[in-house]
Amino acid sequence: MRRNLIKKAIILTLCVFFSLSFSREKGGASPGYNWKLPLRGIPQNAQFTCISSDDAGKSLYLGATDGVYSSGDMGLTWGKERLPSARVNITKIAASAGAVFASSKSGLYGKFPGGKWKFFPGVKNLLGVMLLENALAVVWSKDKVFLLFQSQWRDITPQGSYGIVSDLTAQGDVIYLALGGSLFYSNDLGESWEKCFILRNFDEDIVFGDEIDYPYEEEVSPPIRDLDLLGEKKVLLTTGKGLYVFTQGKDTPEVISTKGLPSGRVEECAVLGRRVVVATANKVFNLTNNNNSWETVFENPRPGKIIDLLFTNSSEEDFTLFILTERNIYKVKIKPTKESSLNSTIKALQGEPTIREVQEMAIEYAEVSPEKIRRWRRAASVRAILPRLSVDYNESFDDNIEIYKNSTTSYAVRGPRERGNDWGVDLTWDLSELIWSDAQTAIDVRSKLMVQLRDDILEDVTRLYFERKRLILELEKRKNELEMKKISEKSIRIEELTGYIDALTGGRFSDSLENEPPN
Repeated sequence: MRRNLIKKAIILTLCVFFSLSFSREKGGASPGYNWKLPLRGIPQNAQFTCISSDDAGKSLYLGATDGVYSSGDMGLTWGKERLPSARVNITKIAASAGAVFASSKSGLYGKFPGGKWKFFPGVKNLLGVMLLENALAVVWSKDKVFLLFQSQWRDITPQGSYGIVSDLTAQGDVIYLALGGSLFYSNDLGESWEKCFILRNFDEDIVFGDEIDYPYEEEVSPPIRDLDLLGEKKVLLTTGKGLYVFTQGKDTPEVISTKGLPSGRVEECAVLGRRVVVATANKVFNLTNNNNSWETVFENPRPGKIIDLLFTNSSEEDFTLFILTERNIYKVKIKPTKESSLNSTIKALQGEPTIREVQEMAIEYAEVSPEKIRRWRRAASVRAILPRLSVDYNESFDDNIEIYKNSTTSYAVRGPRERGNDWGVDLTWDLSELIWSDAQTAIDVRSKLMVQLRDDILEDVTRLYFERKRLILELEKRKNELEMKKISEKSIRIEELTGYIDALTGGRFSDSLENEPPN
């Protein structure tokens, strides 16, 4: 009896052990392949703040409230970096070309290839750090931006700027800065800045190149939350009003579709090549291949919000996404969805109105329907049956006066006044109009002009409709072959054609697209 109890206890212990081990290695109840990293070498009470990697993506760096942890085996084991201070609250880590820098509330820490960590005094309360070329580092606090070169600090904050610095990214010597609701960029390491646009807090569109009369700074919309590079001189902006791609040289940014995405709650974004993912507090979304909808790739199964994303890839088709929460790290494999050309084409055009429906929209909006001419002709034929009606009215007054006269006297006697009323009603038919009416001639002239106008409208809307359709098919068919620039140009052209069709249909074309049922 005792032996059986011991055996049952051993079996139960092993089951619990393997169950816990499995739940520690495998994590998440979300789609795809999600792994919770074991965090070997990190204290159980550690609270994380950021995650980063080197250029090759082989070494990972993890920021926490008690310092920096690093891993050389993609997060399987970790070791704590020896910073000059024992406990440092890290806010951001940047690694490039063997150099690693970490920003913190106490200041900036960094090490160069083969060297040890050292402290760079002079600035405090740092929110982030970004490494540039030529051993340059850019750091930022709540309202200031500094450039570190050869252990010397230079304040490069845009002059006359207001707001809170929410993020910064760089490419070569180009720096992009999210300051409040404004986006700044500099091509000369902060010597001069260009201001791109301002987001307002009201329910209105983005105002580009507009200025706000301060001190009404509190009316600026929720600031740009996150920035990430999206190619040559392009940057992805995450805001409280959606996602935008800003390109130097263009007056307005491109809008990224937010179909299936709670865009107002997006906090983080990550870009690798043409892959784009964004995160809310508890979910991660991936932009699908057709670039018009988002799918959920991760949902946090444990307490704690998502605070950072890191994208790496082992091949062009195999992407690894590290998702950092306050207490855990998850690794998600993201692979492009394979679709046949036919299925992709059907999905791209699904729910759109037919050419006949669009033509009817344009005809109805321009009021050039053939039924309108037929109504005119029916009214002209009925006109001859109806008579012309005329009404006459006459009113007269007569005075009665008698005059008496004799040799000695004369006098006049006025009698009662007489009043007369005459009424007359005339009905006139012109039966010749039953055979031919002069109105028919005017209708024929107007009909000819209306037919010409209708043909011009139908020709324009048909040409725009099929040009737009061909562009959508080409974009879907060759999306993996085209460069981002060409994709962007074709997308803008599609929006332009949609605008032309809306002009001819009174906006009903876009309304029909927005009201299509979900797939």
